[in-house]
Amino acid sequence: EQILADGDNDRTYDYLNTHYQQATKPISFDDDNNTLTLDAPTAANNISTLSSQWDKRAYCYAYPQLRDLSWPDGYGVIHGEYGLYKSANVPGVSDANQESAGGKKMYQWWASEVLYDRTYELTGGKQYGYFLYVDASDESRQIATIDFKADLCSGARLIFAGAVADFTSGKTQPQLMFKLYGIIKDEQGKVTYQRLLSSFSSGDLANNTAGGIQQGKWFQVYSRLVIRKKAGVENYSDFRIVVDNMCDNTNGADYAIDDLRLYIQHAKIDVIQNKAVCPSQLKGSGNTDDVKLMIASHYENIQA
Repeated sequence: EQILADGDNDRTYDYLNTHYQQATKPISFDDDNNTLTLDAPTAANNISTLSSQWDKRAYCYAYPQLRDLSWPDGYGVIHGEYGLYKSANVPGVSDANQESAGGKKMYQWWASEVLYDRTYELTGGKQYGYFLYVDASDESRQIATIDFKADLCSGARLIFAGAVADFTSGKTQPQLMFKLYGIIKDEQGKVTYQRLLSSFSSGDLANNTAGGIQQGKWFQVYSRLVIRKKAGVENYSDFRIVVDNMCDNTNGADYAIDDLRLYIQHAKIDVIQNKAVCPSQLKGSGNTDDVKLMIASHYENIQA
């Protein structure tokens, strides 16, 4: 809403989809395991019963079927844990009154707003996916990794966009770092080499969001850059995004992540000729001194 109100049309997904090529499909958490659906949330399906792939998450998963065995009683997730949810604070579905079979609370949200995932937002409520929700740990460290294949090249403009929602009542607001790596895998799919290509920071949502702190609102993290030649992106067909928590304490630091996107625009170079150089036009004159060829390039594509 703020992007449209401010006239930042080049940050809307309609604009990005029209003017840029998607480097990979949007990265959501709707397909993190084979039990997830796009159905509307219910008390039974609002939490995924399975975690994301173990080697792709650095936090622990809060399994709903183990809720009666977990501690403490009054919390859905605690520091250093994550969950995959369709919604938060929907009455009768994902509000704080929902309990396990043994009578323990399924949720302890630190914000009162209703939150749905980005699939719901983007489809106008026709489909419901999942968002990644974390209760950040006491130290700044890695939360998750996402691997994908793409065709990137030097000199191209790269756009990163991701959605983050603050969901805390504490003073510490979300701070995240998204790191893009080029990776090489062996035949078994194990990463044998990786190189950091770029980083994208959300900054501190306590002071860099228009209108001040707002819980339960999806904000867009946006970054635009030109891939330098020395990055050597042509050496990779596999890439990895690493999501790091950068909060310095846990007085708050509860947030949701969803809908990570990478767009690419290849370098544009035009050759401009000020006069025709067809043989028929030069015949008899023997003079080509005033015929010039000029190369025009976008400023961002000019590299030393």
